[in-house]
Amino acid sequence: MDIKMIVCDLDRTLLDKDKEVSGRTLAALEGLRERGILVGIATARHESSARRVTDVVRPDVMIFSGGAVAKVRGEVVFESLLSVETTKALAATFAGLDETGYITMVTADGYFINKQWPVDEWRDFNDGVIVDFAGVADLKAEKIMLQIPIGLAKEIAKEYPDTLLTPYSGEDWVQYSCKDATKWGAVAAVAGHLGIDASEIAAFGDDFNDAEMIEKCGIGVAMGNAIDEVKAVADYITVSNDEDGVAVWLEENVL
Repeated sequence: MDIKMIVCDLDRTLLDKDKEVSGRTLAALEGLRERGILVGIATARHESSARRVTDVVRPDVMIFSGGAVAKVRGEVVFESLLSVETTKALAATFAGLDETGYITMVTADGYFINKQWPVDEWRDFNDGVIVDFAGVADLKAEKIMLQIPIGLAKEIAKEYPDTLLTPYSGEDWVQYSCKDATKWGAVAAVAGHLGIDASEIAAFGDDFNDAEMIEKCGIGVAMGNAIDEVKAVADYITVSNDEDGVAVWLEENVL
């Protein structure tokens, strides 16, 4: 296969259930590098929460916050942020609701949360600063994620046409971001920067925010544990993340 770059989601894709990258997967990624194929990650995580993984994987391309920011070898090549006005308005709206649980916000100035969560359960997210979301500073958010009933989340999103609402399967979390902040949009921007055609990219994922890049990249690979909507648009379905699905597909088709 004529592949010049792969792009992998992290949670429930490249990472196993313990949020680790297996030795088999690391060996497969090193095999790609030996063939001159670029390794990329595209995650809903913000940069610091992905650092434990990126320090090990050493990706050439890093897409964070569901597509809000993209870096190539450390250089920012794409950014799509919520405006100051929208950031403040959404934050204040969420702070005034009784139906919300945790509220989080990622900005260039830091990662903010509305209350402390159990450290052991969120080991990659312990850099959060507790703030009052009713009066956040003038910041542009990469994303705002929170626990909220999906019906209410959709009603709020209607009031902000410049935002994109993304649910997460099997969870009560949703994400609000700029309408142009998608994994596919960031992948396309990276491809343009590198002079790579979309047909030369293989994308791997499992959830709603992976579907578009899996459909539009040259090769789309759904994990065995992916939701049906992702499997429906994929070219291939590999085994699950706990069975080294990314490595298995690469070994069978590229290495």
